[in-house]
Amino acid sequence: MTRYDRRRFLKQSSAASGAFALVTLSGTRASGRVLGANDRIRVGVAGIRGRGSHHINEFAKRQGVDVAYLIDPDSRLFESRSKQVEKLGGNRPKCVQDIREALDDKELDVVSVATCNHW
Repeated sequence: MTRYDRRRFLKQSSAASGAFALVTLSGTRASGRVLGANDRIRVGVAGIRGRGSHHINEFAKRQGVDVAYLIDPDSRLFESRSKQVEKLGGNRPKCVQDIREALDDKELDVVSVATCNHW
């Protein structure tokens, strides 16, 4: 059986970890645009007052993202926030008061939660 000294061990382990890092980094680089199930990402925003309004703005103006649901117990906000989405993103979101309705939609990819602590 071959004995390993510390110097030999460090050389081999650093070479192995360097090779692993190189393979990992080169394997994670995107090689181009992949079309598929997530060609358009459908987002629901839960909590559409204060911070949720900012979430709506950021998602709606992104290319490839549709704000599909606005979720809030206060239905008085739906009209103004729907117009906000239409102005920025072009689509009209569904408005629901119960998050479970949005979660039942198999086409929904992401839910951004911007609710207050006590909701």
